[in-house]
Amino acid sequence: MTAEEKKLSSWERSRLDSMPWERWQEMLGISENEIIEKGLGKDLAQGRFTSLIRVYANGDDIRLDGDVSLRAYQKTKDGEFHIEAQGVRESLYIRSVFGKEIPEAMQNDLKERGSAGPLELNGRQQFLAVKPYTKAVVVCPASSLESELQRRSEVFGHKLSDDDKAVLAKGGVVRDVELEYNGQKRTGDIHFDAFRQCLWAVDKNFAEKIGAKKEESQDQTQKASQKAEQKAAQKQEESGKKSRGVHM
Repeated sequence: MTAEEKKLSSWERSRLDSMPWERWQEMLGISENEIIEKGLGKDLAQGRFTSLIRVYANGDDIRLDGDVSLRAYQKTKDGEFHIEAQGVRESLYIRSVFGKEIPEAMQNDLKERGSAGPLELNGRQQFLAVKPYTKAVVVCPASSLESELQRRSEVFGHKLSDDDKAVLAKGGVVRDVELEYNGQKRTGDIHFDAFRQCLWAVDKNFAEKIGAKKEESQDQTQKASQKAEQKAAQKQEESGKKSRGVHM
């Protein structure tokens, strides 16, 4: 048994074994062994999007050759597994999801820490997340946070108080607490990571990782350039009016 196989629980391995790998091998050129050896088995078994993997498909319905993030899901509890593949977006789009506008405060949260919510979608409370690998916005039910708050008493060594849980339940951030990770202590923030679907430390470099700051800077530069062009055009128009008003 390899090191990656040892990381899988018996339940996760059972789910992976029950997936239609022969069909997916033909569709996307991926195998169960490859998924496990690349460390993607746990996410796929848990129904989460994986980190990027190279796939190749050339059929009547799909042509694809590139890096994608994969998610396995069932339409019914005991139904067959299906697979979803998401490619890498060129730019971040967080203005709306499923046709509903995302409030500006939540847009800022998505850019800064990758998670936001809750937001009502189709009659259900959902949390939003930006997938760091593809820049796509995904959702997870608010019940995932409720389960986390019921079962977790601490996060990275920080014991959650009732006040902490009240903040987190509303989609907020518990700030400036002492955390311990891989034997190292540091001061950090805790939030509900909607991509991982669990309580986690805030990645303070998230915006930089997904290129949000770069895109924001480019957007500001573009707006400044448009404003300058409008001002120059207005000045030229006013100058033209003055010239037409002079008679010799």
